[in-house]
Amino acid sequence: MSPTPISHRLRHTMLALMLMGGACITPTVLAADPVLETPETEEPIQLVFSSELSKNMFHLMLGELYRQQDQVEQALEHYAIVAENTKDIAISKEAAQIAIEAGNNKLAERFVTQWAEAKPTSLEVYQSRAIVRARAGEYDKALEDLIWLRDATNKKEGHGFEYILSTLTLEAGPEAAYEVFKRYSQKVDQSAAVKVAVAHLANTLERDAEVLELADQIAKTGSEAEKEQAAYIRSKVYLRQGKPEEALNVLEPFIKTTKEDELKLDYARTLIMLERREEAMPIFKQLYEAQPDDDNIFYTLGLLYLEQKEYTFAEPLIKKLLDIPSRRHDANYFLGQVYEGLNRPDEAFKAYEQALPNSRFANEAMVRATALLNTKSGLDAALKWLTDQASKLNLNDAQQADVLRIQSQLLQDAERYPEAVQILTKADTLRPNHPDTLYQRSLVYEKLGKIELAEQDLKAILSTSPDNAPALNALGYLLTVNTQRYKEAQEMIQRAAKLNPDDPAIMDSLGWVAFKLNELETAETELRKAFKLLPDAEVGSHLVQVLHARGKTEEAKKLLAELMTKYPNNKLLVEASKRVVGLK
Repeated sequence: MSPTPISHRLRHTMLALMLMGGACITPTVLAADPVLETPETEEPIQLVFSSELSKNMFHLMLGELYRQQDQVEQALEHYAIVAENTKDIAISKEAAQIAIEAGNNKLAERFVTQWAEAKPTSLEVYQSRAIVRARAGEYDKALEDLIWLRDATNKKEGHGFEYILSTLTLEAGPEAAYEVFKRYSQKVDQSAAVKVAVAHLANTLERDAEVLELADQIAKTGSEAEKEQAAYIRSKVYLRQGKPEEALNVLEPFIKTTKEDELKLDYARTLIMLERREEAMPIFKQLYEAQPDDDNIFYTLGLLYLEQKEYTFAEPLIKKLLDIPSRRHDANYFLGQVYEGLNRPDEAFKAYEQALPNSRFANEAMVRATALLNTKSGLDAALKWLTDQASKLNLNDAQQADVLRIQSQLLQDAERYPEAVQILTKADTLRPNHPDTLYQRSLVYEKLGKIELAEQDLKAILSTSPDNAPALNALGYLLTVNTQRYKEAQEMIQRAAKLNPDDPAIMDSLGWVAFKLNELETAETELRKAFKLLPDAEVGSHLVQVLHARGKTEEAKKLLAELMTKYPNNKLLVEASKRVVGLK
């Protein structure tokens, strides 16, 4: 074994102990004996031991020091020397347990064997040997040890199966535990209770086919509680496979009677995934009453209240998140939304500031903060605040580019398009060819009538991301509105539709390019679908013109009147009414 250094801090203490134990210090070098670490100005101190006893004492003390400092690999080296030298059972036991902790299965097996020869009926021997054998892939031998250990534990204090299950899972890992208990279920105990345990292990390993097979078996022979557990594990598989409806269906029969909070929590989360939030809310309220300190529960409940604009109920729950360091920055972002909802803009602005820069929603927080400042103090104050934040927070190039895009959006909203282009070009310099920058700049170029430059930016996105559906749709719509390249535009929009078939913006583009190609039936179908999902002025203006073109004048008049009431003086609606003779 190579010489092991001792820290300078421990040198004097160890020397005193060695002298008391009979060691003498001499310049002579002995192989495999420790070298004491000394300051650079001193020569290393070599130890020579006057007896095997003093040498073993040294290694034991050093091993124990390492062990107390949680340096188990170094501790094992020293305990192994003593265990080999002495064959002492107590030392072999310690060496075996340290080897198991260190994950050194070879040494663990050696010292467990030594230990077992002297203590063949020790529960600790059987437990340690089962762990070593399971780690080594000797699953049948590990099973033999575990059966003996189960029976001995049952005689002593009961719960033998639970003990061996938890011990092996914790110490040997879920893979080895699954292999052993799969054999246990097949050869020793075919009960539903054991199959539930095996199913949990299989689920941890994401062995979906095995989980579903076991769940089927449990559903046939298990008690109600075991059937509930089988359904819970089955739902985990369905969620992993992206089948939330099926997960919900298997949990639903148990939700009214279960006492298991984890099952309720998964059921409620699945409802949220399926956008059935109103049904999830009472379950989260119930869970919060039972577990008021579970941050996952009050975090979700707070967001549900926030989404439903019940700000008074959301506020105390989200404030609780401020006490959790890992959630504090996100909590400030959500708290800002709460304060906005309660019409407390100054507090909202402060909360958004405190979300920066570490919240996962830092960009959104910055956007909301600038909107508040813009309303209160004007555009120039908002732009200056963003510049100051970029400097104050020591942002990297990518983050600075994000700030510049926010500044550009403010300028676009104020119709200061030339400045917006300058800002976006600066962002492109900091983070070249980022799709968000190129996409936003293409929109500004279109506003400035620079259609070729807009097309160039969108094509740059598609050159590296050919399946970027928003860019495909934007380019197709750009060509539809600003050129007569309708077929080319339609092909791009159709590609986007294949990628995002449920996007109403893409449906609108499909309808409008079909209108330009005089495919009026298709145009009406797509625009009706789009307007149902996105009933805004732009989609509505398109639908009005298509309805008029198809001779549905009364419907077109009625829709235009409704839209003009909702969006008075909207440019797109005004233009549509001018194009469609007789509607206004």
